[in-house]
Amino acid sequence: MPTPLFEKGNSGGPGRPRGSRSGRAQVLGLLDKIFAESENIKIVEEALGKDFQKDPVKFFNKYAVALAPKDLSLQAEGEDITGFKVTIETAKANDTER
Repeated sequence: MPTPLFEKGNSGGPGRPRGSRSGRAQVLGLLDKIFAESENIKIVEEALGKDFQKDPVKFFNKYAVALAPKDLSLQAEGEDITGFKVTIETAKANDTER
């Protein structure tokens, strides 16, 4: 059996300093500033609307899937998907029912 890379209970380093922001938090902060401007919201809505109209399935895969929780399962049925309804069910980690 190979030797584990990390010993149990030892993280291997100090990690990110307290109070510092992760790259994800910095990007979300920047997006928040951008969307605080009403004209920017309109621009984004128009661009996303055009992208959706062009190919709804590609749009869904590109944006919705990236924003969905890790353990989300989606299913599309039918030949012609021109409209769709998304139902999201979430469960706590300790829930046993699915």
